[in-house]
Amino acid sequence: MGCGADEKASRNRLQDESYKKVLKECRATCYYGQSNEGNRRLTNDEICKTSPWVIQQKHLRMILYPATAHEVHLLAPAVAFLPATATLILADLHLGKSATFRARGLAIPDGDDAHDLARIAAIVHQHSAREIIIAGDLFHAPAGITPELQSLLAHFLQEVAVPFHLVTGNHDQKIRQLPKNISIHPSIDRGKIRIIHDPAHVVDSDYFHITGHWHPVVKIREGKTTSLRLPAFLQRGNFLVLPAFGSFTGGAMISLEKNDRIFVAHRDQIAEIPASLCLVK
Repeated sequence: MGCGADEKASRNRLQDESYKKVLKECRATCYYGQSNEGNRRLTNDEICKTSPWVIQQKHLRMILYPATAHEVHLLAPAVAFLPATATLILADLHLGKSATFRARGLAIPDGDDAHDLARIAAIVHQHSAREIIIAGDLFHAPAGITPELQSLLAHFLQEVAVPFHLVTGNHDQKIRQLPKNISIHPSIDRGKIRIIHDPAHVVDSDYFHITGHWHPVVKIREGKTTSLRLPAFLQRGNFLVLPAFGSFTGGAMISLEKNDRIFVAHRDQIAEIPASLCLVK
């Protein structure tokens, strides 16, 4: 193992140790809700009376009331899964971003697109998904739509062999001609769940929205002078913002609002992070 690999393994070990500390504190502080009687945990029925959109902490799944048949499962690293329709939802891959940078003269190595598509294929097979929905920004820029990327995407679609839908994002709209083997939509409904790209376009309170666009990340206090910076699922009211799926896609720290709920993924684990642990911008 070379020096670079040693350093990477050491960083991973340190991050694992830090994450275990954070999870321990989360288990001590996470709760479904707080009653007027003090620190007693609210029951699921009590929570349902105060909010139509509830996340059950036990299974890290979102139960949408009153339409209880609709659930949203949060999967590592940045995926939502609808078991009722076996729908896999992710956002912000930004395929072709490295090629776009290379076209502008920047020496960026290739391989991130193949890596991300391989990760999606593995999740599709693991969960027996019957369709894939991208909640915007599948592609980064016109310059990144190279013949190599189109061939890679064609092979991916042949491998997964499920319908592939794209809800157009702001980056996708810059591309005049998207690949013909992709189904294009302004939004997609699955029961009472609506998939769009931008949380700013959430207007209908009768639907629970799954969105992207914000690339949310949080900094979690880990010690007096140290912190972890992790991609995050953000639930705010009647919408969920997915972390960016693309491995070459950046993230932005989010300003938390009252009653926001934050979930982070690390390896194959997902945990809810209390707002008290999150550092502000």
